[in-house]
Parts: sequence; structure tokens; C-alpha cells
Amino acid sequence: MPGNKFKWNSYDDDNLVAAFDMSSRTPGGLMKNLAKTGAVYDGTINGVFTPANPLIKAKRTPCMDFISANSNYISIVNPVTGMTQCTIVAWINQDIVTKCIFSSAGAWGTYIFIEAGPEPYLYILNPVSFIRAGRRKPLNTTFMLAVTRETTGIGRMFIDGNQVAVGALDACNVAANAFIGRVWDGSFRYDGRLDNMLFYNIALTPAQIQSIWRSANPR
Repeated sequence: MPGNKFKWNSYDDDNLVAAFDMSSRTPGGLMKNLAKTGAVYDGTINGVFTPANPLIKAKRTPCMDFISANSNYISIVNPVTGMTQCTIVAWINQDIVTKCIFSSAGAWGTYIFIEAGPEPYLYILNPVSFIRAGRRKPLNTTFMLAVTRETTGIGRMFIDGNQVAVGALDACNVAANAFIGRVWDGSFRYDGRLDNMLFYNIALTPAQIQSIWRSANPR
């Protein structure tokens, strides 16, 4: 059975490297890292912070609305640099397709795209490998996206706690910096809202991902 620590608002797990509720800010335009790893992964908000209603109903604080015309995005020290296994979780509600949710800095990077369709997929270059979900979500629809990469080289994608894609993925490249809401070169700026973004240094199991999903959507 999954432990109680795997929740949308539990930040004290040893394997949780970085966690952003997409509203917690400190003076100077910082997006506070809530994981117990500390401030090393605090993110810098570029452009105007635009609050939006939370995507998680139980949440009290707003999330961040990304508007490409305003060039607002978050730059962070890459929390998954060089990892052979990792997990990234986020609640998503996008306005426009073909936009980037997360990317590492550099021409050979790790990307999570909302591609035309729309269908989310994890896309890793170095060399080219990717997995793509066959299940589609309409625009302006909130869902929880989770992507994992196991040490065996298997990548998995989950939407609302259910696995929707599996395939071979390269390990995350070594990159010191990363971005939430755009590609490293400034392209594919995200349009939509992101809420409670979590970065783990392990590949969560399907039961653990289900635990996070159910904690935000109690029966």
C-alpha cells in the first residue's frame, strides 16, 4: 500500500527534490521550493506573476497563470539533472497546444510538451527518444500529469493516476538549469495554468502516483 507521504501537499518525502505550489513566493520574485531539500531549488519568476484559481479543489492558495504574451516563466536549478530515474508531477490546464511545460537548459534536453492534438508527452533528446500518450484531453480541462523514468530505461506517463503510455527513454541529460513554462531558448512558451509541480529523484510506482491523485480527489 502506498504511504501517506505521497500526497499533493506532502513535501517531506526524502525523495522529493523540489516542490512548487505555484503560488508561494518570497520577496525578490522567488517561487519557493517547499521540499525539505531547501532553497537550492527556489525558482526565479520572470515576468509578471499572474495568479489564477487553484486547479486542486482542496487547495486554498492560487496557482500561476502562464501567458506567453507576457513572457512569464520560472527559471530553476535543474532538479533532475543527470538522473537515470525520476518523476515529475503537475496539475495542468492549458489554453493553447504545442507549448512546453518543463525543459532543461541546453540544446540536448529533457522536455515535457503539450503537443498539438492536444496530447501530453515526455520528450527527451540525447539522442531522440520519446513516449507519447494516445489519450487526449481537451483544452481548458484540468488533469494531473505524471511522467517517470526508471533505471531500466523505461519511461511511463500517467494522466489522472492512470498509465497511458510506456516506452524506452534516455536518461536525463546533465544540465545545470531548467525552465518551467518555456524551452531553454525561449520558444514554445506555455499558455495555461500549472499547479503543484513535484520533482522526485526516483521513479514512483503506479500505486504511489495513484495515491497522489486520490489525495487531491478524495472519494
